[in-house]
Amino acid sequence: MEKDKISIIIPLYNKGNNIKETILSVLNQTYEDFELLIVDDGSTDNSSDIVKSINDRRIRYVYKENGGPSSARNYGVQHALYDWILFLDADDQLLPTAIEIFCEHIAKYESVDCFFANFYYSRDKKLKLYSGHYKSGFIKNNFKSFALRKCMPRTGTAVFKKTVLQACPFKEYLRRYEDLEQFFRIFSRFVFFRIEEPVFVYVTDACEAKYKRNDISEDYLGYLKLTPGISWKNIVIYHMYILARQDYPKESKALYPHFKNKLLLWFLVRLVTNKYIDRLYYYF
Repeated sequence: MEKDKISIIIPLYNKGNNIKETILSVLNQTYEDFELLIVDDGSTDNSSDIVKSINDRRIRYVYKENGGPSSARNYGVQHALYDWILFLDADDQLLPTAIEIFCEHIAKYESVDCFFANFYYSRDKKLKLYSGHYKSGFIKNNFKSFALRKCMPRTGTAVFKKTVLQACPFKEYLRRYEDLEQFFRIFSRFVFFRIEEPVFVYVTDACEAKYKRNDISEDYLGYLKLTPGISWKNIVIYHMYILARQDYPKESKALYPHFKNKLLLWFLVRLVTNKYIDRLYYYF
């Protein structure tokens, strides 16, 4: 491994229509010293042919049996060469200066475990900046910043120390909101730094997280836990409960009978989400 270098990991499953554009967005970076590790999670379309047709020494292609996005990302972390990891979905694009921005901050702030930056989201081929209120700096309370839409280290916008992801791997039985479940574990233990510049374009049109699973056991919404008292973490978790109640009314009623009595949490969640409803819509 080499210190302060980034491994970009793309989990790939049947994205033949998108993967070339995504790869080119990585290869066209202003900062050129990185590796692009593409983990083919058992694709059955022409995805692998497209990847192999692109000749660049920085690309590493590996194949594994299908196990889902969490499995593919964990596999990528195990095989990454460098100390920092950036996950990128196979239908999104990095902006040209993304790696340069991250590497500049990595070199400057040695105590940070995760850097995350602003981003654009694309809907109906129109770009909109996620937040006009991002200010670069350390995050004092990760859950508070997340609830107020000032902290969104989603796939494509964040780099993590490899040791962080090894300590908190994705839970491979989850197929929806698996990234949020991991973020919330990482929030409690590690140091985050926000970067105000955008680095990424998030294509929302084909976002699979918008659609519930047939089985709630494959969704983080089936594993929510509140801690005693009122806290920013509980506000975040209770918002996830409201989503669960919308997507899985029968299952959430059985799983969370005590949640419905938390009237103060309900009020606080509605107060927060009403203010930030536009940006909430495009993530959840």
